[in-house]
This record gives sequence, C-alpha cells and structure tokens, in this order.
Amino acid sequence: MFIHIGKREIISDSVLVGIFNRETMEKSEQNIHYLRNLTKDVKSIIINKNNSFIGSIISSFTIIKRNNMTEGIVWRRKDDQRI
Repeated sequence: MFIHIGKREIISDSVLVGIFNRETMEKSEQNIHYLRNLTKDVKSIIINKNNSFIGSIISSFTIIKRNNMTEGIVWRRKDDQRI
C-alpha cells in the first residue's frame, strides 16, 4: 500500500518505519538531527528503513488517519472524544 504524505509525494508502507510529529521530536536531543534542514512549515517527519527521512507539511495524525480509515483503525490524541 502507498501513503500520500502531501505535495504529491507518496511512500510505500513496506519501507516505512514511522510517521512522527515534529513537536514530539523537538523534545528529544537524540532526534534533533532529523530537524536540522527542515523548514518551519514541516509538521511531521516520515522515516524509512534506510534511515532517510522526508518532511511533510501535513500533520502526522492526518497522514495516519488517511491510511487507516479503510481498516477501521483511527489513531487520535488521547484527549480527543469519540463520536
């Protein structure tokens, strides 16, 4: 399956390691190297098996929801209410 990450870019889920929220990664000194060359509008970082990464202006929660809606699985913030 392929995941659309914004700006007409897609990534195969077979090489995907994770989709991470920028704000969360900024809190860790170990992950700061992923953020060095990214612009301020990047909201999420997508990392693949080769340890290379892509920045996306789309929220990590939105990207994850796009992929999992057909499977009935939706990730959300802990404080979000169920409808």
